[in-house]
Amino acid sequence: MKKKYLKWLIPILVLTFMVSVACAIYGRGIKTEVARSELRRKADVVSTNLYEVDNYIKTAIDYSDISAVACKSLGFYTDKSKIHSLLEYMARTDYVDSSFVCNFDGKGYDHRGEELDISSEPFFAEAMEKFSKGGNGLLLVPESTAFSDKSILVINQIYFRDQVKGFLMTVLHVGDLADKIFAGIFDIDKMALISLAGDIVASPDDLSMEGNFWDDAPSTLPADTIKLNISRKTLYINEIDDYGYVVVVPSKVTLGAAVLLVDHKSFSGVMSFEMRRYRLFTLALLGIVFVFSSMMIISYFIRLRIIKSRRGKNEENAQKDKGTGLLNGLGVAAEMSKYIEDSNIKKGIMLSIFVEEFRTLRNEKGDEEADRQIGEFSRKLAHRYRFTDIVGKISDGEYVIFVKDVEQEKDIRKQADDLQIFLYDIKNDVAPGGKPLNASAGGALYPRDGSNADELLSAARAAMEKARIEGSGRVSFYR
Repeated sequence: MKKKYLKWLIPILVLTFMVSVACAIYGRGIKTEVARSELRRKADVVSTNLYEVDNYIKTAIDYSDISAVACKSLGFYTDKSKIHSLLEYMARTDYVDSSFVCNFDGKGYDHRGEELDISSEPFFAEAMEKFSKGGNGLLLVPESTAFSDKSILVINQIYFRDQVKGFLMTVLHVGDLADKIFAGIFDIDKMALISLAGDIVASPDDLSMEGNFWDDAPSTLPADTIKLNISRKTLYINEIDDYGYVVVVPSKVTLGAAVLLVDHKSFSGVMSFEMRRYRLFTLALLGIVFVFSSMMIISYFIRLRIIKSRRGKNEENAQKDKGTGLLNGLGVAAEMSKYIEDSNIKKGIMLSIFVEEFRTLRNEKGDEEADRQIGEFSRKLAHRYRFTDIVGKISDGEYVIFVKDVEQEKDIRKQADDLQIFLYDIKNDVAPGGKPLNASAGGALYPRDGSNADELLSAARAAMEKARIEGSGRVSFYR
């Protein structure tokens, strides 16, 4: 039976294992896709916000470029009022802190017409270094005594009409840029707007603008690849070994980008929520496999039961006479064997009855009449004994009865007397037009006259033959 169980259990376990492996492999791919989808969603939000900020900066750059062209035809000192009008117009925008001009000594005036001196500001030295020979661009201002910290300078080098070399500068306050760029972004370990070199322009994480973003980044972060994507202005999303994920959203205006660093721990809550449908799918699939396996097992055992039942019925039918329903010779032997094996008392009496008229009945009356008379006789015979006793039909003329649990002499005599009366009754109970039945019977005791069904039946038959010789209606015993 164990082999039968293994026959089904092994394929079911293999199927479950294969489905689990498939779900695990598929789950890894789904997890990657879900992570990239969620990160792409965050990138889209940042990109939309950054586009708006880029427009602010682009507008400031455009105004500055136009004003710089105009200033080239104006004198630094002689056309102060006209330059002041340009500066004032540039400073009207909410995100512009100040707009001013200065010479290479750092002295000049702003949009309010007030004199200023930025020669001592750290950013002025950097401006001289980068733009004194011409050109324009952006400059970060981490700290300043003249302007707000965390500002961006839009710088244009100008050669004024009166031979004064100087700068036109627009100060953009970026203290709230981080809130604008990263609005609606959560579950992020670190995020900042950075320059190509890694300088932090703005961050909601209060990161120092004096530091470099790459210095505090995970060691496995591909900085060179990110810089390449920033310079090409292409979106970059990738997984970082032993850390999590990186999202780089480049600015369309400046050589900078919004960078999001997402560690696995910070992202686990989002992933757990987003993966719920896959988990439900996996549970449903495993549930289907379980139900299918259970149905296969149940159907297997039902099939076994049906086969066993059919086999039992076939065996039962094979052990019964079809016409009368009594046991045949095979059935009598089988029931005797069961009794001998299971009985504690192991006593009984075997009776063999032979009806003379049934030998030729089929030839004389035909099958239908023979079956009717034999069936009627069989019912009368079976009715005289307990349902626990063994009653069988060996042939049309021969019948056998084994009465269980008979061992006392008086019980043996009673069985013989009852059978004698029955033989007398069937001989005299003749229907109109019928023929009397002449029957003889022989008996043998178990286990005295035989230790098994064959020996006992042989002894009972010998006794029955003796009774036939002595005359119809007699009952004789083997000894």
